[in-house]
Amino acid sequence: MKALIVLSSDVTNTNYHWTATLTSGNITGFSPDSGLIINQVLVNLLSIPGIVTYHITPQVGICSGTTVDFQVTVNARDSVKVSISASANNICSGTSVTYTATPTNGGSTPSYQWLVNGISGFPPGSTFTYTPANGNIITCILTSSNTVCTSNNPATSNAVNMVVNPNLPVAVTISPSENPVCAGSSVTFTATPTNGGVNPTYQWFVNGGDVLQSAPTMSYIPANGDLVTCVMNSNITCPTGNPATSNTITMIENTVNPVSIVITTPVTTVCSGTSVTFTATPTNGGTNPGYHWFINGGGVP
Repeated sequence: MKALIVLSSDVTNTNYHWTATLTSGNITGFSPDSGLIINQVLVNLLSIPGIVTYHITPQVGICSGTTVDFQVTVNARDSVKVSISASANNICSGTSVTYTATPTNGGSTPSYQWLVNGISGFPPGSTFTYTPANGNIITCILTSSNTVCTSNNPATSNAVNMVVNPNLPVAVTISPSENPVCAGSSVTFTATPTNGGVNPTYQWFVNGGDVLQSAPTMSYIPANGDLVTCVMNSNITCPTGNPATSNTITMIENTVNPVSIVITTPVTTVCSGTSVTFTATPTNGGTNPGYHWFINGGGVP
C-alpha cells in the first residue's frame, strides 16, 4: 500500500523530519526522511496486518517541536487464486464436459479466460462446456475485480488433463460344429466376440426363444430349420452397438437312413469245383459304397 501522509502546522515555514520503526508484523518500504509529505510504498510480507510507526518532529529554523507518533496499519494483500474441476474425466469420445472455476478473492465481478492447450478464444464465464479430445489440457485465467490489497492477479488455475477413450464397435459371430447334421446329433455353437472386453455375457436364442445358457458356447440337439442366434453384451469402456446380435445359423437336419444289404446267388447247390457268383444289393448304400466279403466268418481279400 502507499503511505501518503500530508503534514501541516499552524506555524508557518514548518518543515518535518521523521523516522520510522516496525511496531508489528513484517513490513518493508519505510525509511527516515524530511519534507512536508510522507509518501512511501509499504509492503506487508505476512498474511496478517502489520503496523509501522512514524516519529514526526516539526522544525522551524533551528528549533524543533515535540515529536508526534503516527501509526500506519498495513493490511495483508489477498492472494487471488482459481481452481477448476471437470464434470467428468476418463470419458468416451464425443462426450461433452462442463468445467467449473472456483475463485478465491475474485471480487464482485471477476473475469475468466478459458484455454485449451494454451489457446484462448472460448466463451468467458465461471463455467465452460466443451467436447475434448484425448490429451487436451484445460486451464483458466482469473482476473479479480478487487484491485485493492491483492496479489497474484490475474491468477492461473490448475491444469485438467483430459483422458478420452475411443468408441469401439461391438460385434459377435457364431459358428456350428457341423451343419448339416444327422437327426438326433448334438451340435456345439461357438461365439467369437469383437471388442467383447474381459468378461462379456452371452444370451443364446433358438427360433427367438431364450436358451438358458450364458457361456460363449452352447450345445443342443437341433431340429431341421432351427434358427440359432446369440446376443453378446460387452463390458469394455466406450462400446458402440452394444449389446450386439450375431449372424443367424439355419440348421439343416438330415433324416437317418437305415443301411442294409442283401446277397443273392442263382444256385445254392453245385458240384464240387463249380464257380458261384454272389451279388450284393444295398439299401441306402450311397453313391459309392464299399464291400467286404466273408466266408465262414473269415474275410476274403
